[in-house]
Amino acid sequence: MSFNFSFYEVKQKLGENDYDFRRRMTAETITSTAKHQIFDRYKNEFERLPDKQTDLQITDEILKDISTHLEKYILNQIDESDAALLSVQFIAAEFKNVQMKSSSLSTAVIEEALTTIIDRLNDENTANDELYVALKQAPVSFSYTHDSQLYPTGVRVFEMREKDCQSDN
Repeated sequence: MSFNFSFYEVKQKLGENDYDFRRRMTAETITSTAKHQIFDRYKNEFERLPDKQTDLQITDEILKDISTHLEKYILNQIDESDAALLSVQFIAAEFKNVQMKSSSLSTAVIEEALTTIIDRLNDENTANDELYVALKQAPVSFSYTHDSQLYPTGVRVFEMREKDCQSDN
């Protein structure tokens, strides 16, 4: 297996399993693209671990703002795909770059707000919360992990997965 970018190629090493290869490929790609200044200012975001203290900065206003942008993000992902949306993984820096480029919110705050929103979406006790009605009705479910194949262990990775394909895993 190999991935060829216009400026850098990553090849699977002999005996390297797919899981380790994907991790190494992501790390090498991030380093290489940063070196070529494609997304230099975001390089650290691909390795940054969540900070528990950020939770103290989250307000209802921030949650509403992020929820609105998350709704738009869902629509953009569905519009951009010709086929059905099966699964999209992203980190907060990518979300900020795509949906909230002009926002003064830090990536860490956006990450914590996304985490709070997803926790509430998946919590039956907040099922009737008006702030999340549109997201609950969306054709996708939300989750996050700290152990993605695409990012270093510990980096919080968010996932939107089409509700109909939940049973495929």
